[in-house]
This record gives sequence, structure tokens and C-alpha cells, in this order.
Amino acid sequence: VAGEVDRDTADALRDALLAAARQPVKEIEVGLGGVPFIDAVGIAALLAGFEAARAAGSRLRIIATKPYVLRSLRVAGLQPLVTGE
Repeated sequence: VAGEVDRDTADALRDALLAAARQPVKEIEVGLGGVPFIDAVGIAALLAGFEAARAAGSRLRIIATKPYVLRSLRVAGLQPLVTGE
């Protein structure tokens, strides 16, 4: 994922995560190293992907986050999904 994840771009992320959750995989990795900013709508897209993955028996894992994005994920309670801090 690259660029800002906000109200203008979050739907594309949500759609990609939901499509990935429909695949027969054990883990979905979401690389956010190229994301300098994420807002509440972007976080909601990640949460929708997490819930879809969990319902499908998969795991969603967030990797390579920038400091601002990591802080936003912590505030949202999504830090347990983050690896590779």
C-alpha cells in the first residue's frame, strides 16, 4: 500500500482486503511502509479486512509502518496486528 489512506482511498484498500480474505490463505500481509498518513476511514478499512480474514480462518498482519501510522494504529487498538515495528 502506498500513499495516504483516507476517505478518498480507503474503499480501494477495503475492497482489496476483502478480496484477499476470500482466498484460501492462512495469512494476509498488509505493508504500510509507503503510507505516511492514515485516517479513521483507513483504519476502518483495516478493521474490516481483519474481521473478514478472521471469519475466513485467516490472519491479517500489518507490517512496515511509519511512526505516525503506528501511533494511529495504537490509538485504534490495532497494535496487536502490527509486526516489524
